[in-house]
Amino acid sequence: MKVHETLAAGSTNILWVDDNLYIMQRTGWDDKPGLVFVLNNRGDHWNGAWVSTKWQNVDFKPVAWWSSQPIATPHNQRAYADGRAQFFCTTSWIRSLCTANLVRIR
Repeated sequence: MKVHETLAAGSTNILWVDDNLYIMQRTGWDDKPGLVFVLNNRGDHWNGAWVSTKWQNVDFKPVAWWSSQPIATPHNQRAYADGRAQFFCTTSWIRSLCTANLVRIR
């Protein structure tokens, strides 16, 4: 809830969607910087994709996530000069969901 109230504002843009992976960005507005949300629906491995974000040359850090694996903390990610970044999320041995909210580091 805190992530949504402090970070999520502005337009919603779907950056990637298929049967197993969903990545979207909230573009931010006013004092809310926006975020990237990743949902991995695979039950057997990490999943992610390279996507084009609205941000260039910024780092993203995970601020909220869930997985049944204890080593499932998502890594910081970087959007490069062209705005491209790779976002991914782990999963568990059983079919479950992994979600991660990543916020840009100012």
